[in-house]
Amino acid sequence: MNRRELLQGGAGCAAALLLGNVSKSVSAQVRNAGSNGDAMGYLPLGEIRPEGWLKRQLEIQADGMGGHLDEFWPDVGSNSGWLGGNGESWERGPYFVDGLYPLAVQLGDQRLRKKRCASSTGPWIINSPAG
Repeated sequence: MNRRELLQGGAGCAAALLLGNVSKSVSAQVRNAGSNGDAMGYLPLGEIRPEGWLKRQLEIQADGMGGHLDEFWPDVGSNSGWLGGNGESWERGPYFVDGLYPLAVQLGDQRLRKKRCASSTGPWIINSPAG
């Protein structure tokens, strides 16, 4: 076994431990990703669902500051320039949404998805070339 084979096997084991059970269709996509020349391609957001420890950590994040920051920091909430307010309109809002929207999708959390900042700009930020 050479170093490359060892590392490839180790990466697969680490991913399996972190992600828990992965559906067969996603496993097939990951295995076959290299066959079309795109071994490092992105999977669509929400294609892999967290389970176990990772899911619990994301729930803690959603229940904590990560899921409620807009409720007490006006720069990413009601006063955000990204949402039509007269507050900061450079990077705070997009960085917040860049974490909030994927968190909402991964957890299937409708409360987070319905937040004005996530529903109005989340898909655009995530799908933009710099997202």
